[in-house]
Amino acid sequence: MAVKAVMSAAEYDRLPDDRNRYELLHGELLTMPPPFFSHRRLQNELVALLRAGGGRSAFVEAPIRLSPELTLVPDVCLLTSEQVFQVGPHGYLSVAPVLAVEVVSESNRAREIDRKVQAFLAHGSLEVWVIYPEERRIWVHTPNGHARLLTTHLESAALPGWRLPLDEAWAALT
Repeated sequence: MAVKAVMSAAEYDRLPDDRNRYELLHGELLTMPPPFFSHRRLQNELVALLRAGGGRSAFVEAPIRLSPELTLVPDVCLLTSEQVFQVGPHGYLSVAPVLAVEVVSESNRAREIDRKVQAFLAHGSLEVWVIYPEERRIWVHTPNGHARLLTTHLESAALPGWRLPLDEAWAALT
């Protein structure tokens, strides 16, 4: 059985800027290639939808260090007005977003997505959305261990009262 090397936060901080996106998941280095344009477009459109719904602090790929062995970069995140200012050393946010979003592409492995979902929820996120654009599915994961498939409306506990028909959301996102 192969043993995976554990990387420290200091080693992670010294990684080269080579256009790849890196995350540190419980000491394991994850490497993601640069996203395709369709992926980046979906990220930007989702930020626009969240901001229109009252989520002024929605961001694409904000680096978040939740512990020395956990540095994640969600595709999209929603922060409270207080969280925006919780920046730690090296410029990483130091708090889990109220909403983290992962957009699944061919380079993602199911186990990695699940581990990231669990990490965000364990560190305080209210929800984690996992979006499967090809299948037009959005799963919402919550701290109580439940996951539900959105079928009629895009909505979030992080944006109370906001609801967008899912057909309208997919029209904007794809």
